[in-house]
Amino acid sequence: MRWVGLGVLLLLAVLVFFFAPRKKTPAPPALPAPYDRLERALEARDLAALKEIAQGEGYAAALAAWRLSGERALALDARRAYLARWRALTHDEDPAALARRLEELRQADEAARVWRRLLPQKEARAALIRLARQSRAAREALLAVAPEVVLKTARDPLLKARAALRLGEAEKALRLLDGRDGGTALTLRAEALKKLGRYREALALYRKLGDAYDEGELLRLLGASERAIRAFLRAGDRGAFRAAGLLEKKDLGRAIRLYLWVAGEKSPYADDAALRAWVLARRKGEADLAKQAWARLDGGLGLLAGKPLFPLTLPPLPSAPEGLDLIKILLRHDREDWARGEARVRFFASQGEEKRAWGWVLFFLGDPHTAARAGGRLSWGTPYRKAVLAAGRRFGLEPALLFAVMRVESAFDANAISPTGAKGLFQFTDATWQMLARQLGEAGADPFDPQKSALFAAAYLRQLLDAFDGDLRLAVVAYNGGPGYVRRALQAYPDFWDFLRFQPRDEPRAYLAKVWQAYAVYRALGEAAFRRPAFLEGLARPR
Repeated sequence: MRWVGLGVLLLLAVLVFFFAPRKKTPAPPALPAPYDRLERALEARDLAALKEIAQGEGYAAALAAWRLSGERALALDARRAYLARWRALTHDEDPAALARRLEELRQADEAARVWRRLLPQKEARAALIRLARQSRAAREALLAVAPEVVLKTARDPLLKARAALRLGEAEKALRLLDGRDGGTALTLRAEALKKLGRYREALALYRKLGDAYDEGELLRLLGASERAIRAFLRAGDRGAFRAAGLLEKKDLGRAIRLYLWVAGEKSPYADDAALRAWVLARRKGEADLAKQAWARLDGGLGLLAGKPLFPLTLPPLPSAPEGLDLIKILLRHDREDWARGEARVRFFASQGEEKRAWGWVLFFLGDPHTAARAGGRLSWGTPYRKAVLAAGRRFGLEPALLFAVMRVESAFDANAISPTGAKGLFQFTDATWQMLARQLGEAGADPFDPQKSALFAAAYLRQLLDAFDGDLRLAVVAYNGGPGYVRRALQAYPDFWDFLRFQPRDEPRAYLAKVWQAYAVYRALGEAAFRRPAFLEGLARPR
């Protein structure tokens, strides 16, 4: 009898579940007029309606223009005009799809220019090879990734010579340049002669071209340092910076003054020169010169030397932008792509506080890279916060450091690919990613996954910190140049400031300055970096 009673209770529970009145979830509002009409026009392939929609504003107009650009029933010129309309509204939202469409519309040079932005992706490389015979822009782009193709397909001897030099075939480049005397031909011939070790012949050509910097470099290679310094001094601020480095061993006082001159110019070397002048003046006991250098020292290198961070004045968080209700409705219809597209169109069409407000909407919808272009707080964004905080906790790193590296590496673009093939938010090469995947037991991890990218970055930075005895400066340089690069440079220049000045490449020094400044800003912002406008709480992304 007890089992019968239990069965009756179970039956009653089932009946109540199925037949009891329920509170209905209200249906989302109908799609707004342009999107509702767009959806019906797309389903019916109503070209007349699509043409009308394409003349309007917003992302619905962009989608209509995109569809019409691919409509083979239309004239080629009309299709090109609709594609131009799409580009104007979206600012090249999807470069790969754009490049394919440009090829379809027989705009080979413009397609090549777009594909070039996507190198070294395999599809971009294959497309440029396909376009090489008909597009000079494609051949120019291929010089960096497939010079052998340029050598086979180009008709221009100068372009072929550039390809030969890329391939290390200096003798072939000289043959291609035989009999040509223009400025470009002479420059390429000088480069080929330099590669072949024929320095005196190359020097004569650089003098003929009036290229004082390369003249100085050749004289240095030939051991004529005094003449090299004189040549460098005729080559502007870049040459003066180079000359000052050579003068350090000959006349330290003159070197300091030369560094100070560069520091006072509007030069990309100004901060580097100010830092070096400060270091050398202090070593020499020249208090007045050190004071002058300190006054000119700025940016991340200034922070490295101990200068305080500039005062932070971030604008207040914006109020909700006009048109936000449209985004909410699109999200309730599970049209996140359309919502993001609408926010993107409005972002590029607005200015000032309204632009920043739409930037926050883009940030919320998963596009912090575009949002950062609004400046202000968004340029110091903290996207993928949970992943970064978790990775930092696991490996004992400040979130400020991880956000700084992310900002410098990819500008918050989770799909970024560098010209050298580094991928994701933290820009890992395939070799480094695979090494870390094995160490972390994360085989098959995707470098474009923000969570994995943050995890691997934290793991790698922890390794580098341990490898360089906790010296964060060296760890950051090693993140950019590689630990082997840093060790080799330190063997030649054990003092950190000498290492910073005379390491083989300029890029790691500039990288350290950028990361160090971003790190200082994030540390100063603290919790303020995580604040969001109140109106974002009213948005609900679809599941």
